[in-house]
Amino acid sequence: MHLEDAWNPHFEALEAGCLITPEALLAEGQCQHVNKRQQRPPDFENLPTLFDLEKVLRANRPGRATGHDPFTSELYHRHHAALAEHAYPLLLKTWVWGEEPIQFKGGPLALIPKRPQPQEVQHFRGILLLPTLAKGFHALMRKEIINLLQHQRLPGQLGGFRQQEVLFGSQALRVLGRAAHQAHLSMGVLFVDLSTAFHCLIREMVVGISDIRKFNYVLDTLQNARCPEASLHIGRTLPCLLQELNAPPHLIRLLQSVHDSTWMMINDKEFIRTHKGTRPGSPVADAIFHYIMFDVSRTLQTFLREQGHADFIQQMVGMEVDMVIWSDDLAIPVRPSPTGPIGFCPP
Repeated sequence: MHLEDAWNPHFEALEAGCLITPEALLAEGQCQHVNKRQQRPPDFENLPTLFDLEKVLRANRPGRATGHDPFTSELYHRHHAALAEHAYPLLLKTWVWGEEPIQFKGGPLALIPKRPQPQEVQHFRGILLLPTLAKGFHALMRKEIINLLQHQRLPGQLGGFRQQEVLFGSQALRVLGRAAHQAHLSMGVLFVDLSTAFHCLIREMVVGISDIRKFNYVLDTLQNARCPEASLHIGRTLPCLLQELNAPPHLIRLLQSVHDSTWMMINDKEFIRTHKGTRPGSPVADAIFHYIMFDVSRTLQTFLREQGHADFIQQMVGMEVDMVIWSDDLAIPVRPSPTGPIGFCPP
């Protein structure tokens, strides 16, 4: 209870948030992309089918928490066919118009401790509780995103893809360590965990700039926080990552809407309008972050090859393991060096 007054400022700072009235939030979310509806709509084969919606509704696990929504996940799980027929027209409108309902853009933020006996706000993780139907819509969007990245992902990118488990990366590193030990070689693994990565993502760098005023708000917030912003100004002239991966226009437009006019509430108090981050709790979050890590990992892979780490591991151990990436966590095997224990300098 002694943290009651610290919740809002903490999460506002993480996601460049600001207090907003419900009326202002509703007015902002109404018809933001009317002028973009005239752009090329999705082709018929790119529209989700009724059976796709039934499948994601049936996949809901009973007992999952929901946001400001009276319909439980168990109801959707047990009556997926009947409820899908009612929700499908809304799904088609969302896809064709490229706009997400304002109710799907936010909800209460559940505060979960990250360590035993937490005492400070930094010891808590925020999980956004969305309506169950919104999670189903996001699951369909996520499927399209992953399909785009599936053919271009690096071998070490495991998190979020089908038929990939967390243990796969751990087992690869264990086998590498044992093989190096058998060959009487010293091998190091550099573990990188990006702090508050999902909160710090600049959305416009992924989905493009749909509202220059909101992008400037993020830049001003970063400048006040003394964060480097030169690269972000350069990014205003570059295509977003989705365009670089040849995402169809309707998907880019839809994801711009998904990441626009987002909001959250803590302890059912004020509405907080968020400008930064990947919407914690949303199935779209990890998929969006894979695009960022794909771009970073390509640069990192080139560096590892230039420094000889990849060739050393392949020649001396007989394994092609350059890195293991699970969302925002990286594990990078490195060879020994006369100048230090692992001889690695990040690019």
